[in-house]
Amino acid sequence: MGEAEEERAIEVAELHYASIIRGEEEAWISTLKSDLRRVGDVKRGPLYFWWRAGRKMAEKGVTYRLQRIGYIQGRRAKLFFQRVTEDGRKLGLPVPIYLVKEGDEWKVDQPTY
Repeated sequence: MGEAEEERAIEVAELHYASIIRGEEEAWISTLKSDLRRVGDVKRGPLYFWWRAGRKMAEKGVTYRLQRIGYIQGRRAKLFFQRVTEDGRKLGLPVPIYLVKEGDEWKVDQPTY
């Protein structure tokens, strides 16, 4: 994978975390792979767990910073983000986010908050 592919995968992951921190549900949903988006409203169903977990971290003032690329191979990627508190301290170990390529776009397959 080239540098441009890495940048696109990183951008999607960063948008995913930024959207949940800001409470922007539609933008957050737009980062998810298509079969997850078809699930529907975040207020019911399987996406509710992810949304609530991410919002709980956001309400504590946690943000996410790219720590490293695990891999970007073919149509799959694994990135690690460090959770950071409002006062700049690291919170636990870096958490993985998995992405898949749908057409020409990277989408989130499974996040961790």
